[in-house]
Amino acid sequence: METTRYRGLLRELRKSGYSASARRWIVPATSVRIVFDAARAADSSRKEHIMRTLESAHTFLKAQREHQGLLARYNPLHDLTSEEHLKATANRVGLNMPLDVDLTKPS
Repeated sequence: METTRYRGLLRELRKSGYSASARRWIVPATSVRIVFDAARAADSSRKEHIMRTLESAHTFLKAQREHQGLLARYNPLHDLTSEEHLKATANRVGLNMPLDVDLTKPS
């Protein structure tokens, strides 16, 4: 049971956006390993508390990943700059953005 929770949490850490090539997920994975080792050595009530906390972390990481996927799928404007967002919104309602006029240059 503990091994399943541990592996599931590591899987979610890898999927959560940490770049495996940069090996940035090793620090959180090491921290999770330390917490699991501490849970094994703890008494039963403390162990259950730690396991519930780690299960909550697993659920949070999974929900966060799914939320980012849904945002990207159903809200295509979420990662645009404000200028791009304004232009896309205007195009969506059938308008074109007016050309920017530079008042510092004489025509």
